[in-house]
Amino acid sequence: MRGEFPRRLTRPLTPIAGAALARRPSYRGPDVSELARADVPDVPPGATAPEERRLLAAVLADPTADGPRLAFADYCDKLGDPRGPFIRAQLADPTAQVPAEIAAAAREHFAAVSAEDLVWRRGFVEGMSLAGRAFVSLGPWIARQTPWNEVRLVAVQPYLGELAATPHLAQLRTLDLRGNRIGSAGLATLSASPYFAADALNLAVNNLTAADVPTLPRLRRLDLSGNALGSNVAWPVRHFDALDLDGVGLGLDGAVRLAASGVTAVSLDLGFNALTDAGVAAVVGSPLGRGCRRLGLRGNRLTPAVREILAGFAGAVDLRANFL
Repeated sequence: MRGEFPRRLTRPLTPIAGAALARRPSYRGPDVSELARADVPDVPPGATAPEERRLLAAVLADPTADGPRLAFADYCDKLGDPRGPFIRAQLADPTAQVPAEIAAAAREHFAAVSAEDLVWRRGFVEGMSLAGRAFVSLGPWIARQTPWNEVRLVAVQPYLGELAATPHLAQLRTLDLRGNRIGSAGLATLSASPYFAADALNLAVNNLTAADVPTLPRLRRLDLSGNALGSNVAWPVRHFDALDLDGVGLGLDGAVRLAASGVTAVSLDLGFNALTDAGVAAVVGSPLGRGCRRLGLRGNRLTPAVREILAGFAGAVDLRANFL
């Protein structure tokens, strides 16, 4: 039955139809090339003046620099546009709240690609959640709107081959694939991509095993929580700013193996791994523990004796849900 339907639309693809297909992809949908030509607005709300487009292009061309953002803010100031003060506020204080008017306009604009969970940094949207199909098909359009570098993808498993072949994947520094269950084959496809450049990768709940760990690319932040890695993992010698191993089934033997592996991490999450006090002692007494500044130990059935083991630990510890 599947082969009886052509993979085409019989009518022009409108922005609404394109967004709907991105949310609920179907084998009857259009080719990626057709979606990429969706007639969605090519500039952010109000960005109709050539000067504004030029200044935005400068921000996109050098996204780590403050200068182009301040120049854009100066332009907004001249027009009485609230984006100017907001950009300056977030450059001075990353925790500055997004004004409701600006947030609403951005949500409306990025609704064209069904984006959610917009992440604001330094006055611009730098992160969002997208359907996998939307990222593959409409990523170039998004890249012309804002200096994005962080994306959470949902429903991406059927499109991993296309994702790996997508040049705009190279713009991401943080890629969140949690819950997509891509498995070993999916990880291999992603790792082999010439465009994968992220240094932070969330692979929580992705049906990975111990055999997948040595194949992982070099990363600054890695989340493997919820994958059944077990105790017999051949850890590559790596340093992480953050390594999350919540509920991966390490046990005492796995904790000892991790501690002896040469892995180091500034933040380490080992929650719900049945470590026991002895496992904590192995980690804390190793180079891994001595270099760690945050240690997550939730739900490991630790006893009051673990407090003595942790007495010399210099960092913060999360001991919730233990028998203390």
